[in-house]
Amino acid sequence: MLKVGLVGLGGISGAHVAGWNAAEGAELVAICDVREEQLAKHQNVNKYSDFHQMLEEEKLDILDICLPTYLHTQCALEAMKRGIHVLCEKPISLEESDVALLYQAALENNVKFMVAQVIRFWPEYMALKEIYETKRYGELLSGEMERLEAQPRYSWDSWMPDVKRSGAVSYDLHIHELDYLIYNDPIGYADLILNGDSKTYLKNCYRV
Repeated sequence: MLKVGLVGLGGISGAHVAGWNAAEGAELVAICDVREEQLAKHQNVNKYSDFHQMLEEEKLDILDICLPTYLHTQCALEAMKRGIHVLCEKPISLEESDVALLYQAALENNVKFMVAQVIRFWPEYMALKEIYETKRYGELLSGEMERLEAQPRYSWDSWMPDVKRSGAVSYDLHIHELDYLIYNDPIGYADLILNGDSKTYLKNCYRV
């Protein structure tokens, strides 16, 4: 049985906790948050207000990071250096250099680092990918993605509306749409990474 620890009990953590409770072969054994009122909502799990203490006292196989974006990198690095696999909420970071640092740490410590880009696994998006790949209705000539979300009314320390800490809509929400584009066109995206011509890549994606 894989032992899972979760850090950050904000809004998105509810989906993660439910997922782990339903998962076979894994058990959520520890949670961590600086807010006692959030810890009090959970039962039958070890509770910590100190992240380092949780890593020291628990024998974790997986760390699930549900923290604000700007706190992801350091926690992920500390876990991977201890040989713990990491599932990290999106986006990984607002800094490109952090992304390379984290994946390098995963390689060096022989652990898995995964970002919670969930819409890849939603049935409707999986069906859309199958339609696109098989050209069931012909070749895709153009596409439009739109997301309607309410302004966050509350977040710890008001980090969500703070562009410097959350990246706002582009990073926190539209990262899903960007990921889905990449997921459906990995070769084109690889060309973008190698050649760095983002304007041509996006032009080809949207056929404009």
